[in-house]
Amino acid sequence: MAASSDYNYFDPFRVGPAQRCHISGGDLEFGVQKSAVNIDTQKTDGTFHWNDFSSRGPRGDSRPRLSGGAKQPRARCGILITTPARVLYCCIRMGSLLFFAFSWWGILLQAFAIVHFIRRRPDTFWLWIILIGGWLGALVYIAVEAVPDAGLLRQSFKSFPRRKRIRELESAVIDNPSAGNYEELGDLYLEEGHYAKARQAYDKAISTRTDSPDPFYRRGVAAIQMQDFAAALSDLERVVAADPTYDFHRAAGLLAHAYANTGQPEKAEGLFRQVTRISTSSETYYNYACFLASQQRDAEAREWARQILAKKPTMPGYLRRRERPWFRKAKALLNRLPG
Repeated sequence: MAASSDYNYFDPFRVGPAQRCHISGGDLEFGVQKSAVNIDTQKTDGTFHWNDFSSRGPRGDSRPRLSGGAKQPRARCGILITTPARVLYCCIRMGSLLFFAFSWWGILLQAFAIVHFIRRRPDTFWLWIILIGGWLGALVYIAVEAVPDAGLLRQSFKSFPRRKRIRELESAVIDNPSAGNYEELGDLYLEEGHYAKARQAYDKAISTRTDSPDPFYRRGVAAIQMQDFAAALSDLERVVAADPTYDFHRAAGLLAHAYANTGQPEKAEGLFRQVTRISTSSETYYNYACFLASQQRDAEAREWARQILAKKPTMPGYLRRRERPWFRKAKALLNRLPG
């Protein structure tokens, strides 16, 4: 930078604090207070020149005067930034964005998005958006996928009072081993995924009260979750005989699944056909597709697996998020099937 003849050096401490900032004529102009430096690039040689103006004259005059040279017709108190300086300014702004991308909370956004993706398993393209898009891609993923899933967190928060209630019932059944206490305890164990404890609790509830199908059905569900299909048969047969539509035909679908896994394909085939004419449960469709695959009927198995995936585009968002496990299982089954 070439200085004017009045000064041979540039003193940055002569620039006062900023007073105003506005865009004018394509140049970014910063107003300054008290002393100021006027920088311009209007010389024909393209070099910078500057002049220093003092806010006070020698006799208290407040008009701006040139410190060491001739008077200027008009003192422009400001800094004019031309095109090269604007490019530098944009680079600095981009650097701030990059700093945010590699800052700890930009990385935290990506980590949260990846953890949510692993737990919920939405469409695979979201993983690429998170990894390639950085913090911005993670923010978009959180807004589109994580925030709507907040409603599903209520079930997770219910686990704390549920565990407290389990402890209370475990103490209560010692003094009051009623069927109601054992049945409630079995329901809580079933929701927590403690299937063996749930079966034991239902055994004690059924021994004292056998008129309700509820404990039989839930004991059968616990047995299926433990892959004990033979034990589940008697309970589910009792429930379906009493009410074929029990739990929106899920009891009949689980009974067909138990038949398929206990070497009774004829019963399984007939019951599956009967249930799938009425029910649209993804669980029943998947179990039927697995049964057909085990019978070497691959074309029919693919058709039922595709029916699960065909429901996805027309489902509301909240239901689509609940059905994700069955969508993943259907895709895995299609990948395993030949052809």
